[in-house]
Amino acid sequence: ADTAFGQVQDARVDFARSDVVEAGLPPNPALELSYESSDGAGDPSDTKLRLSQTFDTSGRRGLRQKGAEAQLEAARWTAESEHVERAARVRSQFHTVLHEQERLAVLTSWDVRVGEAAKIVRDRTGAGEASGYDLRRLEHERSLARAERDEVAGGLAQAWQSLLALLGVEDRRYAAADGRLLPPPPPPLDALTSRLDQRPDLLALRQREEAASLARQAGVRGVIPD
Repeated sequence: ADTAFGQVQDARVDFARSDVVEAGLPPNPALELSYESSDGAGDPSDTKLRLSQTFDTSGRRGLRQKGAEAQLEAARWTAESEHVERAARVRSQFHTVLHEQERLAVLTSWDVRVGEAAKIVRDRTGAGEASGYDLRRLEHERSLARAERDEVAGGLAQAWQSLLALLGVEDRRYAAADGRLLPPPPPPLDALTSRLDQRPDLLALRQREEAASLARQAGVRGVIPD
């Protein structure tokens, strides 16, 4: 269900990998062919062929390649971070579905109970044991409950469609969700703080910082000619 999202992430990593290959390649050699005529008639009397190659004497290419490798690692960690964030959005949206589903169940049950009470009052009103005011009040209450129930049903359908869209599911049909409304308690704070250095978004930032430092070093060496 997550194929399209994964393909986008893989494409970004592949693009960064191609930058590593490009940064490590030396400049292309240049081949020159020239003709010289000594009699002025246009016929060449001297042919020259020259092959030239530029060499990096400052180490800029090596620094650029290392910077591209750091960017590649940053792209990998960024993809991991986006996978984590996507999973968090899916979990949040799933609990939204559970919440709306439970609200709909409560309002449906309330509509049934009010309907049963209205039937009893209607029978008693027909027998002269209850007033018409009580019947009208219950019917009004039931109308309000049904309106709220229909509104929640629409919210549940929207929550389901949002969840299926996050999952990349093309078939948007759905049934009742099965799960607990309240998520499990989070780990202790000490356990979370000890894992901060393992956050993929922070690791991606560190790799980008390394790439920027290498780019600065390469720029400083620009004064050294090839």
